[in-house]
Amino acid sequence: MENQKKESNTSTAKDSIQDAIKVRKSVFISKNANQLIEDAKKEPMPKKLVGDLIYENEQTILFASTNLGKSIFATQIAIAVASGESLDLGNGLILINEVGIVPVLFFDFELSDRQFLKRIGDLKLPEKLFISKVERGSVLEGKPKIIFNQLKEEAEIVEAKFIIVDNISKIGNKLEEADNAIEFMSALWDLARFEGYTILIISHTPKINRKEPITSDSISGSSKIGALADSIIGINEFVSDKEGQVYIKQIKTRNDVIKYGKSNVICTNIVQDPIGFVKHEMFGLSTENKALAENRGAQTESLSDKMFAFISYRYFGTYNKASIETGISSSTLNQRVKSLKTMHHEDYKRIAKLSKKELVEELKIYNTEDKDYDQVDIEFNEP
Repeated sequence: MENQKKESNTSTAKDSIQDAIKVRKSVFISKNANQLIEDAKKEPMPKKLVGDLIYENEQTILFASTNLGKSIFATQIAIAVASGESLDLGNGLILINEVGIVPVLFFDFELSDRQFLKRIGDLKLPEKLFISKVERGSVLEGKPKIIFNQLKEEAEIVEAKFIIVDNISKIGNKLEEADNAIEFMSALWDLARFEGYTILIISHTPKINRKEPITSDSISGSSKIGALADSIIGINEFVSDKEGQVYIKQIKTRNDVIKYGKSNVICTNIVQDPIGFVKHEMFGLSTENKALAENRGAQTESLSDKMFAFISYRYFGTYNKASIETGISSSTLNQRVKSLKTMHHEDYKRIAKLSKKELVEELKIYNTEDKDYDQVDIEFNEP
């Protein structure tokens, strides 16, 4: 009987120990909701490094298609942070730095030294900005964790706390693919959360339609890249007749409401200033739809818009003359006429046969004000 009791007690003790071990091994940390709120109040408020776009100790993704200035913008960010200054985008838009000087390590897998020099011009760079490169065309070898450790070790050598990687597709080992992306981005996430680093990862977009709004789905590779980021910033083409115009859009943030989202994108010119520094310079704030208006034309305007474009072209004789008279760019008129011919061929054929006098009557019918495209009222005279 005593042996049975001992066995029973021993068994109970073992069960208790096993239960305790199970509890301790749980991946979850559960708290009373009110206690969680009280604990959160004791934590320091997140500080802005680059205005509402980038906060300290977070992981941010910056993406864009080729030749839209993502590396240029990342360089502006790096210089501002390493200088301890706010990022001045011009025309009154200043992205506040609440932290001060933070040493920056910029892993540049894109530009040669000469190309970098050409973009910097005669600008004096801060002492706390470090550039790290590998031989052009080379990639880092090894599993994502090994690559991550190489980046971290280099940051520790120069004592940098802000890491920029330009760009994830050039590092190696197909880090944009699902399993690799999870392993690599999770390691970076831990670095930001538990070791006080701020991370900016630059990514390409696949061959997307630049005429459409950008979202987190526009990021090249696995959707896990965007899912594991604290913040996401995208750059897309601003449609105009002027080269080098883009808009910057805030797509995701975990700290506050989105300030520069689809209703308030930052529109910039990519310019070279008097000392040769290539940078983004803001020329205004806009809705994303307006920034895309001309390119979106063929996909989103009504049949009336297309009809008006073709009638105007036929009446005035050239796209340039039609553009001057209607206030619609010649490229948009051309695009709408092509869309009409493809999608509404019978209407296209009918308009193509009209006389000048008949075109005047058609213009009066289709000349309706359109706020999206800033059309102007026109008086049409009989020929």
